[in-house]
Amino acid sequence: MSNARCRRLRPAIASLLSALLLAGCTGAPVSGQLVDYRSDEPIAGATVVASQRGWGISAGQLVWDRTYTTSTRTGADGRFQLRLPAPELLAWGSGTLTVEAPGYQRLTEVPTEAGASLRLQSVPALLTMVPGGIAQVGLLADGQAFGWSFVENRPTTDPAQADIFPQAIQQAPLRLTLTVPAGGGIRFVSQAEQGIAAVSYGHLLRYADEAPTEGYGTSLALDETSSGTIFIRTPYQRYAKLGFDPLRLSRGSGRLAGLPQPAQLVLMLPFAYNPWPGPALPFDPVSAVGGVDRLYAAAAAEVPADGAVPPIARRYRLTVLDSSGSTIDALTVRLASGVPQSLEGCPRPERARFHYQNLLLSYGDDSLPRVQVSVQGEQFSFHSAENLVSRRLPTVLTFHEYSDRAAPQVYELRLQELADEGVREGVECPIEARG
Repeated sequence: MSNARCRRLRPAIASLLSALLLAGCTGAPVSGQLVDYRSDEPIAGATVVASQRGWGISAGQLVWDRTYTTSTRTGADGRFQLRLPAPELLAWGSGTLTVEAPGYQRLTEVPTEAGASLRLQSVPALLTMVPGGIAQVGLLADGQAFGWSFVENRPTTDPAQADIFPQAIQQAPLRLTLTVPAGGGIRFVSQAEQGIAAVSYGHLLRYADEAPTEGYGTSLALDETSSGTIFIRTPYQRYAKLGFDPLRLSRGSGRLAGLPQPAQLVLMLPFAYNPWPGPALPFDPVSAVGGVDRLYAAAAAEVPADGAVPPIARRYRLTVLDSSGSTIDALTVRLASGVPQSLEGCPRPERARFHYQNLLLSYGDDSLPRVQVSVQGEQFSFHSAENLVSRRLPTVLTFHEYSDRAAPQVYELRLQELADEGVREGVECPIEARG
């Protein structure tokens, strides 16, 4: 068909679509009730918005992704009724609801269709919540399995380092067996057991805001009939929850940071994780921002079960690498809270040594230990802020040494806490740094 003929037909098509819109063939209304999940009390005054996407006219052009919306409010009994906004012939009678009530979490992506009767549940909005993200488990190109570490917020092929690990994966039909390392636990609570009446965005992470304290095993088998929340108790006594919905399970493939080869299968499970002791897992999938901070989680993972961090002296290793990865300095120092220390670095051939000044240990409002340090050289001065430092992960800082060369030398300073016994205090010089 020529472009000219298409242009001549557009007015006729637009007139036809306009007639369909005016006809108002929107099917039976959607009705429902919004209640408080825990008390079953109705929630009045909530705004309910119905959305559909379909064919329509935009700027005189026929488009597919036209958005239609309409809204209403819940009455004193929490009930509502509205018709889907698009004619059935343009959007095929299905859509989604968004529900927002003052003081409550917002519900989004609630699937609906003409004539549906829904029971919707919300919970009070959260002032504080635990962090979350997407856990990735699956198979590498060679068939090797990989799991997920919550405290390090990354995948790993080492089952001993993973908080959750796939023992077996079958794609069609879906079968997944998950295991936990020694000292950990796993438990499944179905959507039905939780009394979740309707699907919405993040529904399997929204309602259960505390992990069970009992009933954990070492493995869990899931299949296409399993829809619910997976609770994890880590070996270091932290809790996490993952949403498992086989109908909405995201799959992928490709390279993942930290893994030795591409993945042939990645299963993506949304999760919430509490880096502090205790089973509390408050989480709002819609308003959650950011993810798990690896350094913070690593430091918090060492907090004892009672939540109290004693302001004791701690021993640290400082390691400096140049841009080629060669070790320049390796120092150990024991710091008492609030008492600054200064150290001389290793003597390097034909180079002035670094000076580490005002090494200072402090404890923040959250009681976690932090270290700050200044590095002085011939032609530079670097001052760090207070940095969380743990035994699990090195804290990595970078600084530059300027000289007559075109580009500055980039150094990497690694800080990591050590066990307080059996380590010599003072300066340790690696062989390649000695004169």
